[in-house]
Amino acid sequence: RWKRDPALGETHLSYLHRIEGLPLGERPEAGIFQENLFLHPDLDFQISFPPGWQTSNSNRAVGAVSPRGDAVVFLMADQPAGEPRKVAEAFVEKTKREFHVEVKQSKPIKIGELDAWRMRLEGGRMVAIVTFVPYRGMTWRITGFSRSDVAKRYLPNTLNTARSFRPLTEEQRNSIEVTRLALVEARAGEDLVALGNRTDNAWDPSRTAVLNGIFANHRFEAGDLVKIARVEPYSAKPPK
Repeated sequence: RWKRDPALGETHLSYLHRIEGLPLGERPEAGIFQENLFLHPDLDFQISFPPGWQTSNSNRAVGAVSPRGDAVVFLMADQPAGEPRKVAEAFVEKTKREFHVEVKQSKPIKIGELDAWRMRLEGGRMVAIVTFVPYRGMTWRITGFSRSDVAKRYLPNTLNTARSFRPLTEEQRNSIEVTRLALVEARAGEDLVALGNRTDNAWDPSRTAVLNGIFANHRFEAGDLVKIARVEPYSAKPPK
């Protein structure tokens, strides 16, 4: 049978203080999209995907798919550090065995100030252009591929994505914000609208009511703790 442990104190208040500061929604440390532009403050890079393509961000890759689903471009950091040509050749040797592709072009290129390497691979009905970019102790792989019959339509867009890879500007870094859970004390007789205006709550009154387990017409007692959301500038973590 459950019995309260006095040593724990007021568990509801302890829980609220425990979750204070919790990030809400999009997490900048995993990178964020601003329309078709992807910004990663902790890894200090930006990359732009084709306008109108469906973007996605996972723990393995960030990328975009064409509206018809017949082309894709994505960025991964799955290659070891090293001279980009050697990294590219090692990647292709493995890819040849798995997917039976042929190298149609292999050449050094510049991505901004970075010395990179690019390969064009063809196999079956698919064409891929793969760019290897050394940056911050890793080799980034930017891959654009499509069906061979539509390659002329899509691959220039994926090349533009590769060319857009570069460090963040100071303005971009300053534009990145994070939303965090905050606790505030209500005033006697205050309603959700007044509390939200006074505390810069990013949630509307209805959402605030739901997430605090109260009705929208609730009026608070003095000192009631209320969960709200606050938007603040994001401070990037220093690179390891």
